[in-house]
Amino acid sequence: MPSGPRPAPAGSPPGLFDSLRHLLGAFVGYISARIELAGLESGEAFSRYGRALVFLVVALVGLIFGYFFFVLGLAFLVQAFTGWSWIVITTAFGAAHFLLAFLCALGIRAAVLRPAFPETLAELRKDRDWLTRELPMRPEGIRDESR
Repeated sequence: MPSGPRPAPAGSPPGLFDSLRHLLGAFVGYISARIELAGLESGEAFSRYGRALVFLVVALVGLIFGYFFFVLGLAFLVQAFTGWSWIVITTAFGAAHFLLAFLCALGIRAAVLRPAFPETLAELRKDRDWLTRELPMRPEGIRDESR
């Protein structure tokens, strides 16, 4: 007598394990196709964003050099029209840049200290409060130490 599973008679519906095996195979095929598509698209995105990053770096370098030469030319103009010494002009320009950097730092600090997603956080707090009020999860003998 054979000890293995008996094959289903021809024309009978497939069993539970056959259906689960086919379902799992379809699911794995679906997932692998999505992973392959994501891999192809990520390669394209990396190429596109890499090229954009190169353009951004080149633009920033050009902007920095342009700004440097503009300030240098402005210093020459100030010296030519006022006759002030170079030390006074460069000190004034340096102080103006430090003041601008300080104001930008204050703006960044104000933006960072403001909480992100305040409405979402308020809704989550309301949900948490409702859950603790309506659904007490602690057994009778245990005290809540956080209150």
